Amino acid sequence: QLIVVFAILLVPSTAAGAAFPVLITAVTSKAQNAGQSLGRIYAANTFGSIMGSLAAGFCLLPWLGTQSSVFVGLVAICVGAGLAWSLLQPSARAVGGALVGAAVVGITFFKGYDPIELNMRATPGWQQARFPIAYYSEGKTSSVIVTDQPAGKGLYLNGLGQGGRKTEIPHYDLDAVLTALIPLAHAEAPQNALVVGLGAGATVDLLAQSDVTVRVVELEEKVVDAVELIFGDANPLNAENVSLVIDDARHYLKVKSIREPGSYDMVTSMPSHPWVASSLFTREFFELSRKNLTPRGVFSTWFAVQENMDAADVSSLVSAFTQAFDNFVIYHVPEVNAMFLVGGNQPLRLSPDRITTLIRTAPFRDERIKDWTFLPVRVVGSGTPATSRPPNPRTNTDDSLFIELHAPRAKKRVPANKLTEGICAEGYLLPELLDTPNAKADAFALFEALLGTPHGNVSLSGASVRMPVAERTILAFAPSMTQNETAYFGGRLAAVRGELPRSLELFAMVPADDPLSSRARKFAALTGID
Repeated sequence: QLIVVFAILLVPSTAAGAAFPVLITAVTSKAQNAGQSLGRIYAANTFGSIMGSLAAGFCLLPWLGTQSSVFVGLVAICVGAGLAWSLLQPSARAVGGALVGAAVVGITFFKGYDPIELNMRATPGWQQARFPIAYYSEGKTSSVIVTDQPAGKGLYLNGLGQGGRKTEIPHYDLDAVLTALIPLAHAEAPQNALVVGLGAGATVDLLAQSDVTVRVVELEEKVVDAVELIFGDANPLNAENVSLVIDDARHYLKVKSIREPGSYDMVTSMPSHPWVASSLFTREFFELSRKNLTPRGVFSTWFAVQENMDAADVSSLVSAFTQAFDNFVIYHVPEVNAMFLVGGNQPLRLSPDRITTLIRTAPFRDERIKDWTFLPVRVVGSGTPATSRPPNPRTNTDDSLFIELHAPRAKKRVPANKLTEGICAEGYLLPELLDTPNAKADAFALFEALLGTPHGNVSLSGASVRMPVAERTILAFAPSMTQNETAYFGGRLAAVRGELPRSLELFAMVPADDPLSSRARKFAALTGID
């Protein structure tokens, strides 16, 4: 492919590069005042470059689209080359002829150019399924496509999937549900929220149904039209508690932080992939978002852990986030292959009662989320102002967009546990962040879920995945546990590690009259280690 592309571009790129030097040579060799002629050529070239970029970005592409804009550009090349060929000395005519030839070939090629195919050909499943296209438009920043798939409609920006809405309930994928549920689980009675990035509208819809006043900032106006098509009469943008602003998120937040700092109880950022929208994953952007939070406000963002992201990429993003927020909680949700980052101005509490209430309400009632432990068992890091933050030279900042340059490079797939290993000093949920009146009972329920036995079902494979986090979490809570409780959970951990004799030894240390003894016997019987 490299050879083919090189051969195609060699002649037109060489001719385009040689055009300006040849023009200078041709004009100055005839002119009596070479310096004056040279200055005029440079002035005309600079003026043309400025006007061309302005016309293309602000006029041609928005008004005509990519295909027609390229066609206009090729026609302009033909006209310019023809004039140069006819007016300049013979030495310049070869270059002009080459440019005319390249333009003719280009015009012929673009007559059969399919912008939808160009955008979607790299999308997984597109080549096989060829989903029907319900909407296509080119905006100022993105090409916007809505596909009409059997399960529902999906949104694509520049060929990258942005979610969608299913016809059947549940309407949204689990990752879309969590983008609204996780910040709500940490926010205490939020009244207003800012959503950065409309996307396919899932987050706005879920928050709007949660009786929160929502303002959404979207950069691409065409996305608004796409969301209207996706939702139809159920469009959340038409809800009374939802307002829309078409603006760049950083510009909006900057102005808001100056005029009305601390305006939002919750800010949730829903940009595209970090290497696409890297400026929305920098330390400076996170700091700017923090300035717009109320004293107990919560900020959240998420990113998919794609196959081309390695531990350095994840560490770069987490470092940027934890440097901006003194208080943070980091989630890794393997079911959707994504990480969620939550930060606040004050310590972030997780309340079992609050989570239970949320998952029982209509927007978040989902069989995939069994109980309140769904969230804390997926915590892989948390911190307070006292948490150490080792320096990271690869921190993603405005001056050093590490993720933009490093993530797109092809890499070998990295196991999930390696991605989250050592991303922060406390790789678990800090005990003081579990906000509950029944601390011990809820902590034990959390331990059981971490060890892979939610609802009485033993799953050693699930426990093996969570074991490092489980071990650190139990050790963190150990000072408040009795000797019998320590022995029971120590036996559970030993069983997960495959140390079955040690597991039985620890279980035997629990007195028979202790309720934990029956739990230990049940676990031993179910796992066959008795």
